[in-house]
Amino acid sequence: MTKCIFRKVKFPLLIETDNRVAAVRSGVQLDKTTNLDQFTTKKFYKAIDSTGKRWDYYPEMDALSPLTFDKRWSKVKIIQFYNEHRINNNCIEFVGKSLSNKRLEQVIKEIVEFDLRQ
Repeated sequence: MTKCIFRKVKFPLLIETDNRVAAVRSGVQLDKTTNLDQFTTKKFYKAIDSTGKRWDYYPEMDALSPLTFDKRWSKVKIIQFYNEHRINNNCIEFVGKSLSNKRLEQVIKEIVEFDLRQ
């Protein structure tokens, strides 16, 4: 079971793996992702929770930590993070519409819904 250090992560969550950025809705789904996807090329992987805060996932400890330098991410940066991995895999990009009218949590939920439909 994936541990959260210091405090609990707020779902939904986007978590980087070796081949993609996975959308995760719950702790159970996070455990499935961390068990099924590959985490071998880096020491830690980026994760973004529903509040736009960055976490780092450490596969050797199976733990998420909020201790990172790049704390708060913007809507545009989160979309770029997600699409960057999709471009490398020749997948359809997420296109955020009316970003200025949406809260950050809504943008992340839309990315998660988009990812789960793909």
